[in-house]
Amino acid sequence: MSLKLALFFSIVACINACPEEPIATEIATHSEEGSCNLRSSHDESIAQNTLRSIVQERQPCSADITPPHRGLSQVPEHVGEKGWLYQIHDVQRSWRNLRNDRYSIVSSILVRLFKENDRAQTFFSKFANVPVESLKDDHEYNKQVALVADRLDNIITAMDDKVQLLDNIDYMKRSHIERGIPRGPWKDFSRILFDVLGSAGMSSKELNSWKSVLTVFINGIAPV
Repeated sequence: MSLKLALFFSIVACINACPEEPIATEIATHSEEGSCNLRSSHDESIAQNTLRSIVQERQPCSADITPPHRGLSQVPEHVGEKGWLYQIHDVQRSWRNLRNDRYSIVSSILVRLFKENDRAQTFFSKFANVPVESLKDDHEYNKQVALVADRLDNIITAMDDKVQLLDNIDYMKRSHIERGIPRGPWKDFSRILFDVLGSAGMSSKELNSWKSVLTVFINGIAPV
């Protein structure tokens, strides 16, 4: 009898000394080396939620699919995108009737600009000291007129391509900021150009389109 009791107590002691089996809430995962790790269900839930958040952040929502505009926020709200395109087409169509005279048009604008504001002429160092009455005979002045007229023609011709329009505005902005040209002369040039267009017999609808387009252009080149 004493032998049986001794055997019984030894078995009980052995059972108590053995570690418990992992509970059912432990989830086995395999590392890259192939060893088995144990992760609790709570940790697994956190990991899954984190992964889900990352995936959602990487998936663009519908509002993020279209890249932001780089400058056309100046388009008047009452015009809208469709109306803006109509106005661009008005400008392009009416400009085709004037583009052959673009050099004389630009020259008349610059001469009037310099007469109204002699400081504006100082931004053109190569003919800054040439009397206004002698500008039309000056080689450097005529080169500048051709440059301005051709660039204006290129901008208007490609104005219905939004990417080119924005690139042209950005280039004009950067190149003239480097020369320290403020907003004032741009507004004066736009105002005089508008007067020239009005005297060319354009309709009120065409003039309204030119006014909107010039406003956008000036605000892009020389922001307030």
